Amino acid sequence: MGTDARRNRKDQERRKDHRKRDRQQSAADHVECWLMTTDRCVYLHITPDTGRVFYVGIGTKRRAFQCSTRNHKWKRVVEKHGKPQVMIIADGLSIDHAVELEKFWIRHHGLHRLANISPGGDGVSGAGHSAETRKKLSLLMKGRDKGKRLSDDHKRKISASCIGRKPSQETREKIRNTLSGRKIPEDVIARMNIRGRVRSESELEKLRQANASKTIHHFKHDEHGDVFSTAYELRKRYNLSDSALSAVIKRKRRIHKGWTINLGHPTTTP
Repeated sequence: MGTDARRNRKDQERRKDHRKRDRQQSAADHVECWLMTTDRCVYLHITPDTGRVFYVGIGTKRRAFQCSTRNHKWKRVVEKHGKPQVMIIADGLSIDHAVELEKFWIRHHGLHRLANISPGGDGVSGAGHSAETRKKLSLLMKGRDKGKRLSDDHKRKISASCIGRKPSQETREKIRNTLSGRKIPEDVIARMNIRGRVRSESELEKLRQANASKTIHHFKHDEHGDVFSTAYELRKRYNLSDSALSAVIKRKRRIHKGWTINLGHPTTTP
């Protein structure tokens, strides 16, 4: 191996070591910053029917009221007794203080009587990810649930979980700052001005004609014979009921004022 090749290899190894030390230092700074936070709390979950403490938790106040991402023992208790009551024992704690307090309360109530799976202090307790890790997670998650449809039951559960939830003052302030100074396009303003205006009867009639069904149906009548027409035109021409004729078209009613729809011929569009 030549001298230049050895020198290039040493330079590459040196740069690799520098990058590794930078990553380690960044991770250490991130952990130190996380340990210095004082927004943690220790909370209890209590069964609503018996008043028994069945879980001791640590995290933010928001986490204390969340029911997602809980362990299987916790879920079994909630399925039997219902959504738990939450008691905040202490808040504004550092990570170390919160962990020690969590361990104390688990020992106090007894791990065998709780839904906790450990004596405490072994979780990440709300630790955040570095910018590099968040970017990797974002790329990994993109497109994974694209096109996925939720069941009606899942939608109802999401809706029920959001009922009564009010945004905090901090969230409201963020929304206000985001929306302040934003200019609304002229066409949007024009549509907003029209929305509350009372329209005249002539305008309403034009809208009815414009929105009338364009589907041509094959109607039959003993006196008028076979008529190919839209439902709107037939109603106007022979003074028919809107709801009754619609019921005939949808096969919910057999006849209206002698008019039937030909079941042997499908409806057509021009």
